[in-house]
Amino acid sequence: MRIIAVLPLLLVAACDVQKDTKNDQVTMKLDTGSIENKADTLGNAAEKAASDVGNAAQNAGESLENQVHDLHVKVDVGHDKSDQHK
Repeated sequence: MRIIAVLPLLLVAACDVQKDTKNDQVTMKLDTGSIENKADTLGNAAEKAASDVGNAAQNAGESLENQVHDLHVKVDVGHDKSDQHK
C-alpha cells in the first residue's frame, strides 16, 4: 500500500517539462524506463526490508527458545496441616 503512495514521486522524477515561450508551448516527456527502474529499486528495497524483519523475528524466536531451554524451575509443593480444616 505504501508503494502506491510513492508512485506520484516516481512520475515527477521521470518527467521532463520544457517551456517554449516563443511559441507559447509546454512540452512534457515521460521517461518510462526511469519509472520502471525506480519502481524495481523500490520493490527490491521493500523485499529486503521484509526479509530483514523476518530474519530478526526468527533470531528473536531462537534466542527465546534457547533461554527457555536453559530455564530450570524448582517447585516445592507442600501443605500446612493448619490449612486442612479451612
